[in-house]
Amino acid sequence: MQTVYLFRILKVICHHNRGVFIFTQLLDEDTTILVKEGSLLKGMSVYHYESLYPYKDDNGSPLLDVFVFRPTDWKMLTCTLFTEGEIVELVLVF
Repeated sequence: MQTVYLFRILKVICHHNRGVFIFTQLLDEDTTILVKEGSLLKGMSVYHYESLYPYKDDNGSPLLDVFVFRPTDWKMLTCTLFTEGEIVELVLVF
């Protein structure tokens, strides 16, 4: 079974030795999701990088619709695969 959610790419950061960080915003405001291993963002295997979660706004309040993803195999990814503002699908596999 799988479920699809739409996300907007907010920012993509490529760190020379830590890999790629993909900052996204969940577009369905009324949804809470748990991203499990095997999920696909734009067809690429990713995991939810929870070390940066929850992301906070300028007032310090948590932004629960912002997710940071990292590719499972980050060595194969270039930063040009995602564009800021792009709408992408996250497929959750159960």
